Amino acid sequence: MQDREKSNDQLIAELATLRALVEGVPALIAAFERVDDAGKTDYRFTAFNQLYQQEFEHIFGFRPQVGLSLSQALASFPQSLSKMRAALDQAMAGDRLRTVEPLAPPATEYAPLGDARLVSGDRSSYEITYSPLREANGAITGVFLIGFNITPAQDLETAHQQTEAALRKSKGETELRVAERTAELISVNQKLQQELEERKRVEAALRVSQARFAGILEIADDAIISVNLEQQITLFNQGAERIFGYTAAEVLGKPLDILLPQSAIAAHRSHVQNFGASSGKARRMGEHALRTADERRPIFGRRKDGTEFPAEASISKLSQGGETIFTVILRDISEQKEAEETLQRLSHQNELLLNAIGEGLCGLDRQGRITFANPAALRLLGYTQEELIGSPVGLILPHTRPDGTPYPFSESPIYTSLRDGAVRQVNTEQFWRRNGSSLPVEYVSTPIWEEGEIVGAVIAFRDITERQQVERMKDEFISVVSHELRTPLTSIHGSLGMLASGLLDPTSERGKRLLQIAVDSTDRLVRLINDILDIERIESGKVKMAKEICEVEKLLTEAVDTVQAIADKAGITLKVSSCSASFYADADRIIQTLTNLLSNAIKFSPRGETVYLSAERIDSPVPPLASDANQPPRCPLCQPPYLLFTVKDQGRGIPADKLDTIFERFQQVDASDSRNNDGTGLGLAICRSIVHQHNGQIWVESTLGVGSTFYFTIPLAGKGGSLATNAPLPATADSPKGPLVLVCDDDPSTLSVLQALLEQRGYQVVTVESGAKAVEVAIARQPDVILLDMMMPEMNGWDVMANLKARPETRNVPILVCSVIPEAEAQAEVRSQKNYVGWVDKPLNSISLFQSLRSALTGHSQKLRILIIEDDVDLAEVFCTLFQHHNIETYCAHTGREAIRLSQQLNPDLLVLDLSLPDGDGFVVVEWLRQHNRLSSLPLVVYSAQDVNEEERDRLRLGQTEFLTKGRVSTQEFEHRVLDILNGITKAE
Repeated sequence: MQDREKSNDQLIAELATLRALVEGVPALIAAFERVDDAGKTDYRFTAFNQLYQQEFEHIFGFRPQVGLSLSQALASFPQSLSKMRAALDQAMAGDRLRTVEPLAPPATEYAPLGDARLVSGDRSSYEITYSPLREANGAITGVFLIGFNITPAQDLETAHQQTEAALRKSKGETELRVAERTAELISVNQKLQQELEERKRVEAALRVSQARFAGILEIADDAIISVNLEQQITLFNQGAERIFGYTAAEVLGKPLDILLPQSAIAAHRSHVQNFGASSGKARRMGEHALRTADERRPIFGRRKDGTEFPAEASISKLSQGGETIFTVILRDISEQKEAEETLQRLSHQNELLLNAIGEGLCGLDRQGRITFANPAALRLLGYTQEELIGSPVGLILPHTRPDGTPYPFSESPIYTSLRDGAVRQVNTEQFWRRNGSSLPVEYVSTPIWEEGEIVGAVIAFRDITERQQVERMKDEFISVVSHELRTPLTSIHGSLGMLASGLLDPTSERGKRLLQIAVDSTDRLVRLINDILDIERIESGKVKMAKEICEVEKLLTEAVDTVQAIADKAGITLKVSSCSASFYADADRIIQTLTNLLSNAIKFSPRGETVYLSAERIDSPVPPLASDANQPPRCPLCQPPYLLFTVKDQGRGIPADKLDTIFERFQQVDASDSRNNDGTGLGLAICRSIVHQHNGQIWVESTLGVGSTFYFTIPLAGKGGSLATNAPLPATADSPKGPLVLVCDDDPSTLSVLQALLEQRGYQVVTVESGAKAVEVAIARQPDVILLDMMMPEMNGWDVMANLKARPETRNVPILVCSVIPEAEAQAEVRSQKNYVGWVDKPLNSISLFQSLRSALTGHSQKLRILIIEDDVDLAEVFCTLFQHHNIETYCAHTGREAIRLSQQLNPDLLVLDLSLPDGDGFVVVEWLRQHNRLSSLPLVVYSAQDVNEEERDRLRLGQTEFLTKGRVSTQEFEHRVLDILNGITKAE
């Protein structure tokens, strides 16, 4: 009996200690279990602390009892019953629910206010968490409720005082009941057995209650940690294990410091000591007497792995038996902080994006008032943020239509967008700036939706001033090009149509005139197309300047030679003044610039006047005296030394307002110039592009009625630095010596022509005027071939051949006969002796001459062969006719496959290649030829309408390779370039 009483007393003491610990926590604590009755789910109280019991009675008017069902307790409060049952259902499903609820005596049905933190009068606000209670096997057996009072400190103090009074009252009542029970046990001995059984039941209930409270503490999601006065850990629940990464066994008895960052240990110790000495029973961590609840000092915890995390926590103290226990309830708020930081970062990024965007953005509310404007909108409209925000969007919209009638906002696409929710796009509109000027824009009005309702709109607009200018330029371009294309095409079509109809004889004067008109119109079309392509390619950087060391005198001479015929026809005298200077430039492009300027000067000069062309070196940056009219102007943008080129005419002059614009595309002084003077308005634009590509400057000075002077500069500092202008060009490696040709003819003029022609092709030439001299020189010089005239005095060609063939030192020198007598008319015995290897008729044909030389030097007389790879049948036929006229075998291939086949069969001497083919392109053909040794070094002429860059040129090179562009290179020039290559084949062999 005594053992049982002792055990019972011990159990009661343990339960009292546990209850005191729980009751000391300044929070609402309760536990529920789910019951099923007649198929209906309900909950009943299994445990609660006094604070919960007091608050429940304060709200609903009676105290709950263990075992009481929730439906019975809240039968008179259906709304509260519904909300609480929903929260318990969610927790039983495994979720953790947190709410903020104001608790107060209800005047009417109590309806919680969600997250609203209402603190007024005798209301108390609690942050309540519903958590599932789990067994060791993970099964959910009930729900644990814990709530923290978030009312101001003074309300908490009052609540604590009330709680302490209730505790004292409850303690007295408990002691009284124990005394009465003891007296009853002593006095009623006969009921001992029944009392023992009752005590067993009480013991079991106490153990169950103790286990429940212990389980509540253990399974709470928040960390619940108790420490003693020495701040050694005495309680460490599962929530603390999950948050900190320690097990309870690792931290129990250890100082609390292991859970704190090193920098916070001293401050935290001081905080706990001060709290222990204060009269308060509970406090939110980080609070200070001078801080509000929203100004708490941030606190951090430290996990087992050393990482730190932000936290929210509250601390309470309980004194029992002379010992003080501090209990901390802590929550990890890392995810919350990360979410807040992410939100702030996204908000900042959105702000940066809106500020950086080039388009104007304005936000509108439902009534069309401006609520937001980004910097681009403010800049475009000229307003400040304060001036626009709150103003109606009509402030920047047109007030009238183009016809002058009012334009109300209700008819604006923006208004319509706000009403029907559709996106509206306007391509052309006028917004009004603050200064009263209009701004051409395009804009999009996009409605803003929120919960299915239109709450405003976003207006995105952009300045289209530049686009409108481009469109105007495009219209002008189309107009000019249309005129320049259609006019010559009409002439060509009309002229050729009349000739094709047979109404006119092409050989008649009128027929020849029509043919000339067609040729002139064709040339005009080619110039227009070339000018357009040139300026586009140069300004886009697709044309790589082929710079080399150039001689000023030579370039000026070539430019004058190019336009001399035009000048003669116009009755204009060209006067040139040059200097002896060398510079680094693209010779062809500089000549193109000079000829453009000279052509303009000739066209706009009256007949009988003079056009001056000059070039001089400028070394001084100091401008000449104003009185020195003979000195050229200095370019302020150029650093000397540089070359100054000048083209001066005595024409009508240029108005001052046109001096800059004439260098733009299709800009001319008079709109009729393109028709009257056969111009496109692109020449000066091309000149400017070429000069700028050489890092130079171009400008014009003009006086109306007196004339104009065009200047452009080319820096002398080029590749490798400045070039000496009075010194000869740098020495280069000697060119390989060509075959030595001995030419014998008694006509000095014939000798001069032949010598020039042969030396131009790389041959070494020795000339003699008599047969005897030919024999003497042949013995001394041992030429590679002898070109011998047959009709000479004293010793004719037949005698020379016989003499040379009789001598062992000259017997094997090949002799090529050059005679006015055809070979077929020569004496039969002469032909039969075979002392010569070839026969060239006079007057000389250069192709026949060089083909015969090639045959003489290589020992065979096969005709030259050209393979033309061109998909245009008509153009291919033109090429074939052209080269067959020069006694050259010509073959055509219209596809890449056919070109590869004929290349193998014919072994041609030269290829003419178009890059655009029906079954591929010319690159494929060249790639195949490169893989065959016999064909990989064939001379190649790429003659195509397609422009190729340096990388593409490298892919197309075989042997000697030329790149010519259709339209830019005439048929005659193409013919001469191909013949030059064929003539060079003789030298190579």
